[in-house]
Amino acid sequence: MALEKDLELLDNYLSNRMSEQDRQAFEQKLEADPELKKEMQIQQSLVENIRQARIAELKTMLNNIPVASIPGGQTALFTKVISSIVVVGIVSTALYFYFDEKTEQTETNTIAEQTEPETPETPVIPEPENTPEETPATIEPDNAQATEKKTSEKKSAPSANQKPKLDLFTPEEEMTNDPVLQHEREQLAIISEAFVTSSIEVETDANNRKYNFHYLFRNGKLILFGSFEENLYEILEFIAKDKRTVFLYYKSSYYLLDVKKDTPTELVAIRDPKLIQKLKEHRVD
Repeated sequence: MALEKDLELLDNYLSNRMSEQDRQAFEQKLEADPELKKEMQIQQSLVENIRQARIAELKTMLNNIPVASIPGGQTALFTKVISSIVVVGIVSTALYFYFDEKTEQTETNTIAEQTEPETPETPVIPEPENTPEETPATIEPDNAQATEKKTSEKKSAPSANQKPKLDLFTPEEEMTNDPVLQHEREQLAIISEAFVTSSIEVETDANNRKYNFHYLFRNGKLILFGSFEENLYEILEFIAKDKRTVFLYYKSSYYLLDVKKDTPTELVAIRDPKLIQKLKEHRVD
C-alpha cells in the first residue's frame, strides 16, 4: 500500500504543483514502483468519475429550469426572427463587399480613362509666298517626332479594361499579427496531449461594484467577480506533463484563464475558431 508521503507527492503531481526536477524524479519513482503507479491510475479514474457526475448534475439543473413562461408559439416565432436576422446580416455583408469591390473597380477604370493623354495636334506650317525655291526641310522630322511621341504615350497609358490588383486579407494574416490569437492557438497543443479535470475551487463575488466581470487566482482558488451565481458556468482544466491551462465556460462563450493572475483581470471571450471547436469536443452540453 502506498505511503501517506507518496500519496501527497501523487496529489502534487496530478495538480501540476511540482517543479521540473521534482516531477522528473517522481516519474522515475512511478516507473520503479508498480503499486504507486496503480494508485495514480485510480486517482485519475476518480477525477474522471467526479467530472462525469458533475456533468450529470448540470444536466439535471438545466432540465429543472422552468421554461413555461414563454408560450410555444412565441418561442417558435422568436426562433424564426433570430434566424431571419442572421440571414439578413449574412446577405447584407455579402452585398456590401460585392458592391464595394464593383465601386472600387469602376473608379479605377474611370481614373485610367481620364489619365490617358490626348493626341497632340500636328501644327500647320504655312507655305511661304512667292518663294518656290525654298523647301521647308524641317517639316518631315517634326511630323515624325510628333508621331513617335504619340505612339510612346499611347503605350505608356494604362489599359482601361485592366482590372486592378486587390490585396486580400486572410484570417491567417490576422492570426500572425494578433498576439492574443497566437496565445489562444498555442493552447491547442496542450489540450491535444492533456487529460481533463476540474479540481479548482471556485468562489464568486457578486457584490463588487468596481469589478463586475473579472477573475483572479488566490492560493490556488479561482475567484469570479460578477453575478455568476444566477447562471450556470463550468471550469475546464487541462494538464499535460509540465503544462496546465484553464478555461471558463459561461453563457455559450469560452474564456482563457491565466493562473498567474493574482489581481482582478477582465474576462475576454476566445476568438480562435479552432480552439473553440476543440473545447466543444471536450465539453458535454
